[in-house]
Amino acid sequence: MQQSKKQEEIPKRSIDLKALLIFLFLVAIVGAAIYKLIKFLAYIFTGKKVLNEDDLNKYLESVLDYYEPDDVYDKVLEKGKRIKEFLGKKFWYAILGNIRYQGSFDHGTSLNGYSDLDILIQFKTDSYKNEKDMYYAVYNYLKHKYSNSNVIVRKQRVSIGLIYNINDKKETIDIVPARRTDYVKGKNEYYLHENYNPSRNGEKLKIYPHIQRDFGDYPYEIIKVITLIKLLVKTQELPLKSILVNEFTKKAFQKSKMPKKLNLHLIKVLKFMVDNILKIKINASDNDNFCLTDQLSNSEKKQIKNTLEDVLHNLKEDRNAWTEYFPKK
Repeated sequence: MQQSKKQEEIPKRSIDLKALLIFLFLVAIVGAAIYKLIKFLAYIFTGKKVLNEDDLNKYLESVLDYYEPDDVYDKVLEKGKRIKEFLGKKFWYAILGNIRYQGSFDHGTSLNGYSDLDILIQFKTDSYKNEKDMYYAVYNYLKHKYSNSNVIVRKQRVSIGLIYNINDKKETIDIVPARRTDYVKGKNEYYLHENYNPSRNGEKLKIYPHIQRDFGDYPYEIIKVITLIKLLVKTQELPLKSILVNEFTKKAFQKSKMPKKLNLHLIKVLKFMVDNILKIKINASDNDNFCLTDQLSNSEKKQIKNTLEDVLHNLKEDRNAWTEYFPKK
């Protein structure tokens, strides 16, 4: 009798299990349908799509594509090419190597519509008596060359700005003169002339151009994160120079175990910045004597920390916040 009862229970359990699986399958289908409906209704009423993680990373990639060079930037590059040519002809006897692009364009982190074009001209050690003479030789030449044009030639901290009007918008090309520190082959150290910086007490600013282009073991990922954070800096009007964004991002990748997806890279780097902006000392990658974080005041550091804390909170609470902080416009 007992065996007979057990045999009757087995098919019932089998039926129950089958019913449970069918129920779970139906719940999954209904859940997916409800999620799609929520996304559709959100889009109808707000005009914004509810992003899942795959959508989010596709969106971030599309933002990077959106800020690729356009026709205006092509015109800036054409002007940059001509500048390199006539500076090379003028200073051929005094320069080392080719006059070349540096900064965000050279690094692949430029944002169309936001980034200036930087041109580095490297002078021999004995080309001028000092960096000031070198700087003013280039400045005076450019001032004379553009004297009868609408181009504004402007003295800047270490560079000379050429400001053009292209399609009713101001576009800047920065010329950076640098003088080789000595005659040692392969050393590749250069001094810059600084027009004003009371905090340095007369100490010369040194750069190593080849080191600036080193993005470590994850260059492809780091370049993407830097580009997006530079966009965030613009949208939030943060007092963060591009060079400090570069170094913070590189430092975060060195110190943290990074996940695979772009949005998580961004979160990790922004969290690293929030946790460290008030206390960390970050030097320029090519000059250990120049502390980048010391160039920020305490109030600026607090502003950066508070803003990025809010950004991180909002990104966690609402995936659509990503489109606000990293817009295509």
